[in-house]
Amino acid sequence: MKAKNDAVAAENTARIREFEAKQVQIKAKGEADAAIEQARGRAESTRLEAEANKLKLVLQGEGEKARLEAEIRALGSPGTYIQYLHARAQLNWNGQQPQIVAGNGAGANFILPLPTMNTPPSAERSQSPQK
Repeated sequence: MKAKNDAVAAENTARIREFEAKQVQIKAKGEADAAIEQARGRAESTRLEAEANKLKLVLQGEGEKARLEAEIRALGSPGTYIQYLHARAQLNWNGQQPQIVAGNGAGANFILPLPTMNTPPSAERSQSPQK
């Protein structure tokens, strides 16, 4: 009788161990599946964000193209449009000589003054004192 009880106890212990092992296996598979789904979600999110950025850039480019075409068409030709931009830049100029700052802040920075532009004769006359 004791031998039979010991055999039944050993069989029950074996079943318990088998059940515990299956539970560990199921838990590990569930964690692995969850990690895979999270990775898929991140990949899909990254892909959708990249597509949205691409579409945004395309639409901005198309809008910029339409704006430039309308401005050029309103002025008649690309040459006239360039002259308009040049005149507008001259109106916005504050009289200061532009400077370029080069460097990333990690070392010596250089400030290089740009050469002065030749002023047209009409501008020189308006700047000279009247006699």
